[in-house]
Amino acid sequence: MAANFASTTTKLARPRLSTKTQTASKNCGLGIGIFYSRFATLWRKNKSPPSGYPCSRFFIETIGWLALWLLNDYMAALLTLIIAAIVLAVLVIALLAEVIERSKVPRWYFWLMALSVLAPLVSALLYAAIFGGQFAFLE
Repeated sequence: MAANFASTTTKLARPRLSTKTQTASKNCGLGIGIFYSRFATLWRKNKSPPSGYPCSRFFIETIGWLALWLLNDYMAALLTLIIAAIVLAVLVIALLAEVIERSKVPRWYFWLMALSVLAPLVSALLYAAIFGGQFAFLE
């Protein structure tokens, strides 16, 4: 009886979601997690992002940052400094850890992090070039 109990406890599996639950979770925003997990699994298999992904993400981030700069340049300046510094620190620490001991982190991750540092800085420079370097919060 003890052997039978041990074999049943090791064979327990996660319950699968029904199709109604999956559809409902996709409709109310919870499907992002399901989509991300499937997308991440695809990336782990290929070890490379889809073609053009870092560049398209860079342009999307830059457009988002430019929109923030146009809406509120004071908040955008603060967020640019803070977020760019945090992402740069994470990138430097990840690179130092990679130099010390090689990991299975793909190379495109480091490029993506570098582009995430550059996106707010590029959008700040574009905003300064468009408005002639005059910021509303400095006046």
